[in-house]
Amino acid sequence: MDPDGAWGRSPFPDVLPEIAIHLNRSAIAIDPARRRAVLAFLYASRLEVMGTDGTSQRGISGPAEIRLDYRTVNDPVEGIERFIRTPATRYGYVSVIADDTRIYALFSGRSKGEWNENAILADTLHVFAWSGELLGEWRLPKAVYSIALDAKAHKLYAVGPAPSPAIVELDGALVLGRATIR
Repeated sequence: MDPDGAWGRSPFPDVLPEIAIHLNRSAIAIDPARRRAVLAFLYASRLEVMGTDGTSQRGISGPAEIRLDYRTVNDPVEGIERFIRTPATRYGYVSVIADDTRIYALFSGRSKGEWNENAILADTLHVFAWSGELLGEWRLPKAVYSIALDAKAHKLYAVGPAPSPAIVELDGALVLGRATIR
């Protein structure tokens, strides 16, 4: 853990700080026992599992590879490099939730050039064990922005674009191919 109390490991360790701010954007989930956390990176097919003491336990690569594509431009007023998404920039994990045994990571894979503002939407759910093993990949019935889990009711909830944000209830058994959500 660094002196500021921050912890975690970037999949992009060798970039300028003003670019790292963008590339390290991530979602976070904590297991119910509060023993570990998982970061899901927006511009990578990568998850990072950490102990709550700040130690890195493992990196997990998703089943779909994302090629990082961006450019920088010099901002003469601020004196820094600016991060610019290109049409080939693809989004990785846009949301993540977890229970005691699994990590559910919402994956986009969409590029800015193909999908414009809808590139941030995702309809693929990657389910991992905390050990890093991929347990399955499921297609959601519609593309959404983020997910939440009600483990007791075996329901997934999602925020989707309706013309305004809409909460969508998804049956966990249906979405997860009859796998049990614990």
